Amino acid sequence: MPANPGAKLDAKEKMPTTLADIGHVAPSFQDTARFNTLIIRTEYRVSLQLGDIEDLFPDAPNTAAGRMARMQVLGLFYYPLKHAQAVTAFNGIAAAAGPPATPAVTGLWAYFKANILGGADDPKADAEIQRMLGVRVLEGGGFPSPADDPAKPVDANFCKVRIPGGYSLLSAADLPALNLNNDPAAAYNNWKYSKDLYQAETQFRKDNTVIGQIPLVATVEKRDPDTNEWKPVKDAWVYLQLVDTYDLPAFDKTKDVTAQFNRPPLRESSVGPPVAASGAGPALLTKTEETPSGGRAYKKDDPQTYGAATQTHGCGPRREKVHADDADSGGLPRGIPRPRSCPAATSGRWTSGRGP
Repeated sequence: MPANPGAKLDAKEKMPTTLADIGHVAPSFQDTARFNTLIIRTEYRVSLQLGDIEDLFPDAPNTAAGRMARMQVLGLFYYPLKHAQAVTAFNGIAAAAGPPATPAVTGLWAYFKANILGGADDPKADAEIQRMLGVRVLEGGGFPSPADDPAKPVDANFCKVRIPGGYSLLSAADLPALNLNNDPAAAYNNWKYSKDLYQAETQFRKDNTVIGQIPLVATVEKRDPDTNEWKPVKDAWVYLQLVDTYDLPAFDKTKDVTAQFNRPPLRESSVGPPVAASGAGPALLTKTEETPSGGRAYKKDDPQTYGAATQTHGCGPRREKVHADDADSGGLPRGIPRPRSCPAATSGRWTSGRGP
């Protein structure tokens, strides 16, 4: 640990260290004599690292349920996990002699192995899913580095978080006879083009609670005053608080859109006829939704303001304020700087309460 881990943090990113944080003098009485004893406050350190997404799944990775859940987190399976047709879509349908004869329908698992992986067997497909979980949900599989100057972040201070955002129509609106994918259960019935998207997304997340989660592992240690060693703290509590993000780097016209974190500027005019030179086009629609007015205006205390989102559907890196607590600390230790190397949600939709 460096001599001053908070040396590069500004005043808003760390808590002041007061005399009470260092220690206090405790008077004691023995044989009518008074002794002033300096009690040194317990010294803590907290480290934060990325956990393993695999640990969040309730089903084994080599089972149908486990594979469906993991592939859905990767954006490869678009049935709610508890939908009546989910297992059929995953396994496929065997051919039937009839009458009438019906051809076989390839399931997702067979298609994934044959077409996406080029003929892999089950073990190889399971291994590839594990690899993808490690590098695709949080791009690169690690945290971005903190900015040397929070007011001037660069691309290296951001990374993309990918969350599934495409959902299938599971009910036929005009041809009920072809309604092969409908589930009559109340939670899934009549999922057609007019279905409320928020309700559909909510049901997906109820069935698969791992969607949108990024595991963070905090380790709390305290210094042993007798041996000067750092030792784990039992039953410690760690609190994480999201704070303001970095501003995303400006869009660069010389780079590919998918290689950037910000979005290209939106057109301020219509293409006509008649052509409107200003106050029209995609920019008007976007501004109306991002900065609504009147009864739709954002409230100052709304935690989801711009939650889904400006720029590239997301947020920049967030810094956390970390505290630790245990039975003999007498409260929350102060003077612990907030780490600034947590992931940025800059791709996909930001999920309130599930992010870093």
